[in-house]
Amino acid sequence: MNASLPNQNQFKDLNEKQVEAVTLQNESALILAGAGSGKTKVLTSRIAWLIQTNVVSPFGLIAVTFTNKAAKEMLQRITMQLPINTRGMWVGTFHGLCNRFLKTHARDAGLPETFQILDSQDQLSLIKRTMKVMNVDTETYAPKQVQNYINGCKDEGLRASHVDSYDTHSKKLNEVYLEYEKQCQKEGLVDFGELLLRCYELFEKNIAIRQHYQDRFKHILIDEFQDTSELQYKWLKLLAGNSSFVFAVGDDDQSIYSFRGARVGNMKDLERDFHVKQIIKLEQNYRSKSNILNTANAIIDHNKNRLGKNLWTSAGEGDPIRIYTGHTDIDEAKFIVDEIKMLHREGVSLNHIAILYRSNAQSRVLEHNIFSSNLPYRVYGGLRFFERTEIKHAIAYLRLIANKNDDSAFLRIVNFPTRGIGSRSLESLQDTSRRDGCSLWDAAVKSSDQTLTIKKGLPYFVHLIKHIESGFEGLTLPQMIDLIINESGLKDHYTNEKDGLDRVSNLNELVSAAATFLNNDNNESTNPLGDFLNYSSLESGDMQASEGSDAIQLMTIHSSKGLEFDVVFISGLEEGLCPHEQSLFESKGLEEERRLMYVAVTRARSKLYLSYALSRMLHGQTRYGMPSRFLEEIPENLVKNINTINFKNNVDQIEENYSQPSQQKHSWRIGESVMHEKFGQGTVLGYEGNADDLRIQIKFNKADQHQFYYKDVLSLLNDPFLNKLFEESLQNITLKIKKENSIFLSMNDLKSFCSKLEMEKLFLLFSLFSFSSNINSIIKQCINLINELKQYVEGVEKEYLFRFYNVFQQLETLNLKYNHITDLKTLTIFYNQLLKNEKLSFQGEPLQGLQLMGMLETRVLDFETVIMTSVNEGILPAGKNEFSFIPFDVKKYFGLPTYQEKDAIFSYHFQRLLQRATNIYLIYNTETDGYGAGEKSRFLTQLEISNPNIVKTVISPKLQQAKFPLLEIKKTNEVMEQLKNVFSNGISPSSLATYIYNPISFYEQKVLEIRDDDEVEETIAANTMGSVIHDVLEQLYMPFIGLFLSKENIVQMQQKTPGLLVKLFEKHYKKGNIETGKNKLIFEVCKNHINRFLKQELQGINKGNRLKILALEAKLNCEITIEGIDFPINLRGIVDRIDELNGSTRIIDYKTGKVEAKQLKMDDFSVISEDYKYTKAMQVMLYSYMYAATSSKSISELQSGIISFKNLKEGFLKMNFTEEFRGKDFQVSEERIEDFMAAMNDLIIEILNPEIPFIQNENLPF
Repeated sequence: MNASLPNQNQFKDLNEKQVEAVTLQNESALILAGAGSGKTKVLTSRIAWLIQTNVVSPFGLIAVTFTNKAAKEMLQRITMQLPINTRGMWVGTFHGLCNRFLKTHARDAGLPETFQILDSQDQLSLIKRTMKVMNVDTETYAPKQVQNYINGCKDEGLRASHVDSYDTHSKKLNEVYLEYEKQCQKEGLVDFGELLLRCYELFEKNIAIRQHYQDRFKHILIDEFQDTSELQYKWLKLLAGNSSFVFAVGDDDQSIYSFRGARVGNMKDLERDFHVKQIIKLEQNYRSKSNILNTANAIIDHNKNRLGKNLWTSAGEGDPIRIYTGHTDIDEAKFIVDEIKMLHREGVSLNHIAILYRSNAQSRVLEHNIFSSNLPYRVYGGLRFFERTEIKHAIAYLRLIANKNDDSAFLRIVNFPTRGIGSRSLESLQDTSRRDGCSLWDAAVKSSDQTLTIKKGLPYFVHLIKHIESGFEGLTLPQMIDLIINESGLKDHYTNEKDGLDRVSNLNELVSAAATFLNNDNNESTNPLGDFLNYSSLESGDMQASEGSDAIQLMTIHSSKGLEFDVVFISGLEEGLCPHEQSLFESKGLEEERRLMYVAVTRARSKLYLSYALSRMLHGQTRYGMPSRFLEEIPENLVKNINTINFKNNVDQIEENYSQPSQQKHSWRIGESVMHEKFGQGTVLGYEGNADDLRIQIKFNKADQHQFYYKDVLSLLNDPFLNKLFEESLQNITLKIKKENSIFLSMNDLKSFCSKLEMEKLFLLFSLFSFSSNINSIIKQCINLINELKQYVEGVEKEYLFRFYNVFQQLETLNLKYNHITDLKTLTIFYNQLLKNEKLSFQGEPLQGLQLMGMLETRVLDFETVIMTSVNEGILPAGKNEFSFIPFDVKKYFGLPTYQEKDAIFSYHFQRLLQRATNIYLIYNTETDGYGAGEKSRFLTQLEISNPNIVKTVISPKLQQAKFPLLEIKKTNEVMEQLKNVFSNGISPSSLATYIYNPISFYEQKVLEIRDDDEVEETIAANTMGSVIHDVLEQLYMPFIGLFLSKENIVQMQQKTPGLLVKLFEKHYKKGNIETGKNKLIFEVCKNHINRFLKQELQGINKGNRLKILALEAKLNCEITIEGIDFPINLRGIVDRIDELNGSTRIIDYKTGKVEAKQLKMDDFSVISEDYKYTKAMQVMLYSYMYAATSSKSISELQSGIISFKNLKEGFLKMNFTEEFRGKDFQVSEERIEDFMAAMNDLIIEILNPEIPFIQNENLPF
C-alpha cells in the first residue's frame, strides 16, 4: 500500500518532534513522551495519519490504552480528525481487547461461548467457596492472601501446574489455585488475570489464529508503555510477530506502578526486540512553567539507567518553588489551608488546587484543618479519613465498649475479622434479643456461658471484648485505640492483605488522631472516649464536596497521575514518608520513589508548594524527621524558602535550636513572658538575627492592653435588650466605631465616642467594660443591669430575663459562700453550666386541643394518638450529656444517679407510652445539621428488631424554588426631575455601568442617593487596596508630568515606593495594622504589583521606548446634546493616566483586579449596553470620547485601554476593534467614536424615557 501525501492542516498544532513521531514510515518506534508533552495528541494524530494516508485501514491497526476513559477519549479525538465511523475499531484496554479476542475464539481458547467475567469481589467469593470445599483453614490461609497469590501467578504468566512450591505453605496455596482453576473452567468463569493469560496462551498455542492477527494488525500502538507488565509485553510480542510495527508511547520517568506488576525494563526490551532505530523524545511541555519543569528535571536526573530527556517550555519561568518548613504537621496543614484561602481570594478556583501526599494516612491532619476552615474539599479516588472501612471498624470496637447497647457497632465487628460466626448464629442472637428485650451484646453474653475452647464463635468474641475492656484500666485514649487495633486482630488482618499497608498506616494514624484530640486545649473532658467518638462522628459527616463542584482536591501522588492543576501543594516531604521508608529495603525502590516525586511536581501548571514538618504525630507518638533528600536535589536558584528553621538530625539539637540558636547573643527565649509599657504582657513566639540586628515576634494579650475586639463590642451594642434602654446612644457609638475603623477599642476609645450627657446615661453599660478582678463585683453589675432592664420588657421577654436573673443570683450565692470562682474564665464555665439547667415553661388549657408535653408528663395519661418527635440518639435517650458539677466517677462511688439511670427511666416511659396509645408515630431526623439530628435512637432499632410489622415512611419535603416578581419602579415626575439633575450635573462611565449591571442599583444610588453603610475594615478591602495603588502611582509620576521618563526616574520611583505605601495605607486604612497577618500579605502584594509595573516600564525604556506623561488623574468633562432630550447631558470622568508612547497618545485606566484582552475586544457597539461584560470597554471608550471632545490634539494616533495589575504580563491591554479571531486593530478613530456614541445615546435615551421603568436585572452576573 502506497502512502499518499499527508494533509498539512493536520500538523498545524504539532511541534517538530511530534510531527516526526506522527509521520514515521513503516518502522517500530519508541516515543519518549514527557509529562504534559501532548502524547495523547501524538497517538491519535498517528492513527489519523496512518488511515488518512492509506497506510492502513481503520480495522488494520490496534491501539492499547490502560483505562476505558483513555480509550473513549482516543476514539472521540479520531472522530474529530477524520470523517469515519470508529465503531468496530480495535481500540481499548488490555483486558477489553483480550475479552474481544476470547469472545471471537472462545472454543479455541477452551471456553464456553457464554463465559462470564468475575470482578474482584466475585473472585474472592469463589475462592472462599473453593477453600470451604477443600476444608482449608481460613485463618492460616486468609482468602485475600490466596487471591493475591493467584493473581500474582497469573500476572507472571504461570498456571498452577507450572508453579514451583518448596514448602508446605506455598504447596497449600498452589493446591487452592489448582482447584480454583478447575472450578472456573467447570463454571465457565474468567477473572481479570485470566483474560490476559488465556489470550496469551491462545496466541502461543494456535499458530493459525496468531498468524491471522499478525497479518491483520500491521500497526500496533500502545499508550503508557512504561506501565506494562511482563505478561502484557509477552502478549504484545506474540501479536506483533516479525512483520508488524509497534508504536509505543511512554515515559520511563513516570513508571510508578511496580506494585501492580509494571516493569519499566520493558522499554529497553522493546528497543532491542523490535530493532528501534531511534527514540523520539517529546520534551516540549505545554502544561507547566519553566521553574516547575527545571525542578522536575533536577530531581529525576539523580536516577540511573534512564533513557534520558529534559523537559522545557516556552511559557516563561513562572513563580519560584515555595518551600515551607513547619514545626509540626499541624503547622504544615495550617499553612497550606491559609495559603489556599489567600489564593482563592485572588481568584484561583478551589478545584484548580490540589494537595498531594505520599500515604493516605497523611490526609487526616489536612482534612481536619480544611474542615475546621469550612472549605469544601474532595478526596479524589478515595474516602475521607473517618469514612475508611478500617477506621470504621476500629471506631465500632470503641463504640461497643463505650455503650453495650449499640447494636449497630456490634453487628459491624462481631465477625470482623472473621471468627466463624455465620448468619444463622446472628439470626438466633437477634431472636433472643427481641424475645428478652435486650441488646445484642446482652443476648451474646447469655448465650456464651460455655467454657472457651477455641478462638472462634460468639463465646470468643464476648471474651475478646471483655479482655480489651479490662485492659483499658489506666490507659490513655491513644493507648486504648492501640490496644484495640492489636488485640482485635484488625492489624494482623490488614497486614496479610496485598495492599494492606495503607490500611495499617491509617489505623496507626487513628492513634495519632486520638493523641492530637487529647492535646487540644479545648478538650478538658472527664469522658475523653465518649467525646472522641462524638468528634469522629462529626468529622465523618457528609461534608465531602460533590464531583464537579468547586472544591480543593486531596489525593495521593499515585492518584494524581494523568491530572493537572494550576496550584499544587506536595506535603509531608520527609525522609521515611517521601521517599517511603519501605522503599529503602526494596531493589530500585528509591528510584521509583523519585519517579513518584517527579510525577507529583509535574502536576502543577503555575504554582508549586513543597512542605515538610520537623515533627509529626505517628502512631500516637511525636516523631522527628529529616527533610526529604528530594528537596536537596532542587537547585537553590529555583526555590524560595517561605520560612527557615535550623535543623539538625537530633532531637536534643532540635529543641536546642528552638531556644538557643547559633550566634545568639541575647537573653530572649521562645515562650518567655515579657512586659511592654504600651502593649502590656505578651509571649515571645520567635526571633531572627543577633544582638546587633534582632527582630522579636511577640504575641500580646489584648486583655492585658485593656482593649476589646470590635466584633465583641458591636455584638453587645446591637443587643436588642440593651437597645431598649439606650438605642440612640448605642447606634451613635456603632457608627463612630465603623467610621474610625477601630478594630481594637479601649475604654477611653468608647468614652471618646460619647458626649458628657451620654456618658452619665451609659454608666451602667460602661461598667461592663471595666477590668475588675473582683468576681462578685462583676456578678453584681450584671444583676444591676437586669434590674434596670426589667421595666422595659413584658411577656415572654420578662420571663427570659427572670431566668438570667436566677442564674446570676445562684452564682452570687455560690461565690459568697465558697469563694471558689476567682477569674472570668471560671465564671463563664459555671454560668454556662447553670444556664443549661434553666427551662422556660409553656402552659395551655388541659384536656383541650393539641397537647404538647414532655415524655415524663405522660406517665398517668392515655392517648388515642401519640406523635413523638426527635427520636434520635443524644435526645432519646439523652446519653452522656450531664448538666452537673459532680464528676461521673464520684457519682458512681457514692451511688448517686448517673446518665445510665436516666436512660433507664426514659426507656421505661418510652415503652409504657407505646402500650397506652392506639396510634403511634415516631419521628426522627436524618439531616446532619439539625437539633439532635443524624443517627436514629437505639430505642427505635430495638423496636424494629422486636416488631417487624412497623410501617416505615420517609418524609422528604419537596423544595420548590420561589419565583419572586422582578422589582419594577416607574419613573414618576419626581424621579424624572432627579434624573435630569443627575445628567445635568454630570454622569460618569461607572454610573452608566451600574445601570447596565442592574437598573435598580442605579435608581438606589442616583435617584434615592442611598450609600452603603460604613463597616469596620479588619482586613484590607479590595477597594482600599485599589485606592492605595492608584494614589502611590499618582504621587510617583506627578513630578514628571510633561517630561520624557528616563531610567533614573524609574529607579527613583522604585526607591520611594515602600515609604509611600506605608504613608498612604495610613491614610486610607485608618487605625489598621499592616504589620501582621493577612494585611501584611496584602501590603506585600501591593508593593509587588507596583514594583513589577515599574520594572516593566524600565524594560520598555531600556528597549528605546520614549514615554512621556501627559496627565494623571485627569478630570474630563464634556457636554452632549441628544435629539429628543430637552436639556444638555454632561459627561464626566477621571482618567488614571494619559501618556504618549513613541508618538501615540494612550488613555490608561488602572485596574487592580484581573482584566483580559478579550474583555476589550469590540467590533459591534450596538450590543455594548446589553451585557455587563462589555462595561470595561464602554468606560474606556467614554474616556476616549471625552478626551477627543476636549483636546485640541489630533486623535489619529489615539489608543485607549487598561493596565491590569493581576495581568501585568500582558502589558497595556488596548481596545481591539477587529472581527478576526486573532486579529489586531487598536486605532481609536473618529468614525469608531461616532459609532460608539450612537450606542451611548440610545442607552441614555432609555434611562431618561419616562415610559421605561427601572426593572431589576434577572440575570445578575454576580
